[in-house]
This record gives sequence, C-alpha cells and structure tokens, in this order.
Amino acid sequence: METEYTLRIEIDKYAGNFEYDMWAYISGIVGDGNCGCEMAEVFRNDNVDEYIVEWFDDEIIFIQDERGAYRPVQMYGPPNYKGIEVRFSSLPSKEILDIVYHRACNFCNRDIVPDRFDNFPTKIIRMDLIREDTIKTYTNVYTRINNE
Repeated sequence: METEYTLRIEIDKYAGNFEYDMWAYISGIVGDGNCGCEMAEVFRNDNVDEYIVEWFDDEIIFIQDERGAYRPVQMYGPPNYKGIEVRFSSLPSKEILDIVYHRACNFCNRDIVPDRFDNFPTKIIRMDLIREDTIKTYTNVYTRINNE
C-alpha cells in the first residue's frame, strides 16, 4: 500500500442520513447508486475552479461498502457515527482543505439541502487529515477545530 490520506469530518449528528449528499455537495463526487446526485449538481452550479474538480476526480479513493457498492465517503466514529471519512491518494493542499471545510460548514447552514434529512447536521466540530503509510503508521497532518 502506498501512502494514503484519510480526511475525517466530525459533525454534531449521526451521519448515516446524509453522508453521501454532504460529500457530493463538498466535492461533486458520487459513487455507485448515484447517492448525492442532487448535491453534486449544486456543486457544479457553484462554479468551483476546474482544477479543484479535477483534483477530487483524480485523488479520491472509492471505498467498498458492506453491500459491495463503491462510495467516495463512509461514516466513521463508532458508536455514534458522528462523522464522515474520505480517502485521498495524495496529500491535499491547504487550499483544498480550506474548500472542504468551508463547503462542509455551508452544507450545515444551507437552505437548499433536501428536506428528506432527519436529524440534519448543524455544525462541524473538527476536521482531521491523517497520513497512513505502508507500515500502517498514522500521523495527523492537519486539524481544524470549529471555534465559532
């Protein structure tokens, strides 16, 4: 295994109701089953710079879920699963991390988010980027805590 980077975004609610939509809003990326297509369309309409779109397209590692579907995002944080986790094949720049953080915060505050969400997130608690190398050593390389 080459070095991978895992981005974890901790939120204030159980993530199982909206993780695909949240990541599609942040990155424009959807996985098998097209979960999050509506929010990916919002991403495209927000006129994000093309090199950001290409970076997400090239660097996100899709993770196979328990049903065999490949997704760009998964829940993390047992026992409450109050977070999402995404893997990248290269180190994101500070600019990418800032975009992810700001779009995640906007997702929590945005009026256009579909009404179908129960227990909708209202706040980002923290965001961590962790490097995982070939010998399964984990190093936290970035942390951002919401200080409101």
